[in-house]
Order: sequence, then C-alpha cells, then structure tokens
Amino acid sequence: MKKALIIVRDDWLRSTLADWLERDGFEPIAAWDSFIGLQIAQSQQPELMLCEVDMPDLDGFAILNELRLHPLDKKPCMVLIGQSSDASHAFALGADGFLLKSAELENLLQMMSGCIRSLQQRRESVQDLIQ
Repeated sequence: MKKALIIVRDDWLRSTLADWLERDGFEPIAAWDSFIGLQIAQSQQPELMLCEVDMPDLDGFAILNELRLHPLDKKPCMVLIGQSSDASHAFALGADGFLLKSAELENLLQMMSGCIRSLQQRRESVQDLIQ
C-alpha cells in the first residue's frame, strides 16, 4: 500500500485528508508537528507528502529545503498547502504540487493521483534503463 504523510497542524484538515487518502488506497500517516513529520518521512519513506506551509517552528518551505539537502531514499511527491502568494516559492524549492488551503478535496485527490502516477512512470523508466 502506498504511504502518504500528512503534516498539517489543523486536526480537522489532517483527519479529513487522511480519510480521503485512505479511501483512495493510501496508508495515511499523520503528523501535527514538522519535526515529527520529518522523522516519520525518514523512517517510513512515503510516496506522497502533504505539508502545510504555515507550520510553527519549521514551515513547509523549510521541510522542502531539508528534504532537498538530505534526500530520502525514495523521492516522495511533495504537495504544499498554503496561500496563493506561497505557490511560486514552493515550486522554486522543488514542490511537485501546490494547493490553496481552500481547495476542494476532490481536486486534491486528482492532483495526488497524477503526481504518484508520474513518479511511478519515472521510476519504471529508470528501472528499464538499468535492466
């Protein structure tokens, strides 16, 4: 089962995202704290990470930067959740997707599924080249 790490401080949003991801075939792993989220990312190696930009202590941009400096074994699809003014900075740091905090959850699932398919295709292409 594909793992999805949700690093969001709002209980309702975190729970709702986890429910939707589970229905879409993901094993959701939730973190309400950025530092815990980074530890989980390193130990669980999720295929997908959803991270809120506006987190205390270590914001979503810092998490992206940390993963760029210390990459995981498997590069997860990174989607940040924030305000429209955050989008260009998120992509500049390497985010695979960006959602406005007010985005409908259906749009979120469609973006995540497309992102995961794209990553799987890239991995398969690399495997084909290796073999």
